[in-house]
Amino acid sequence: MTEKNPEIARAMLPVLQEAGQIAKDYRRRADADFAIMIKKDGSKVTGGDLAVHEFLAREIPKITPDIPVASEEDPASHIDYGDHPYWVLDPIDGTNNFINGRASASNDYSILAAIVQNRLPQLGLVYGPESETLYIAMQAGGAYKVDDNNISNPRVLKTRTWEKGDDIIIGTTHYFDTSPYKDFLKQSFERAGFKPIFQKFEPTISRICNVAEGIVDVYATALSSPAGEWDIAAAHVVLNEAGGGVMNLKDLATPVRYGNPAQGMTNIMAVSDMKAAQLALTL
Repeated sequence: MTEKNPEIARAMLPVLQEAGQIAKDYRRRADADFAIMIKKDGSKVTGGDLAVHEFLAREIPKITPDIPVASEEDPASHIDYGDHPYWVLDPIDGTNNFINGRASASNDYSILAAIVQNRLPQLGLVYGPESETLYIAMQAGGAYKVDDNNISNPRVLKTRTWEKGDDIIIGTTHYFDTSPYKDFLKQSFERAGFKPIFQKFEPTISRICNVAEGIVDVYATALSSPAGEWDIAAAHVVLNEAGGGVMNLKDLATPVRYGNPAQGMTNIMAVSDMKAAQLALTL
């Protein structure tokens, strides 16, 4: 699969752009036409999510006919794929922001697509339709950010190495204030000689991609409430290839594994320097 990733990525670009236009068009509909439904797990889904899902589920098999597609919006696709390759998709990541901010041109939602094989994500695409921003990465191929759909001028993403005495910016969301991990991270980083600084995130295309491009050093995601593979996989590749990684806080020696979208992912943290973070958390 690795040798085909560049070809697959190139073929996916116009597909993501068209999917993004579907999302933008739907977002600008009148309120009466903006269908909002509640799924079995209590989360919201809109007609926009479903329209983008249907488009991607139709177009991606034209590019990779031998790779099945697992989408958040298709429960029948949430099966155990084992080590076999499969796509994992989030047609619209950030549905609440898609709903609440649909009158503005903010970049607070994204389309996520990744290929997983051997239980690890191999190719990741994170596309923000409103800002026309793309993060793209593939195993052993580097991580890049493309602005304004200008694929001819990508920016290489590279994380920094932490040094003792450094400020470590930990990006958080509202739920993190009551998380038992907050004191644990603060004490662990201080004990290792770092200066942890907690900073609230505004909604962005991908908070994990923010770690990859150095806006923050840490994002503690999917702690008490689980995330889906579709929430993490694409940005995970971007962060890996930028030099960081996603940690399993329950077992620091075991990589975060994929393979079964039916199972939620918990106790994971995105960091820009895996070696330093692992050392800090084991002192």
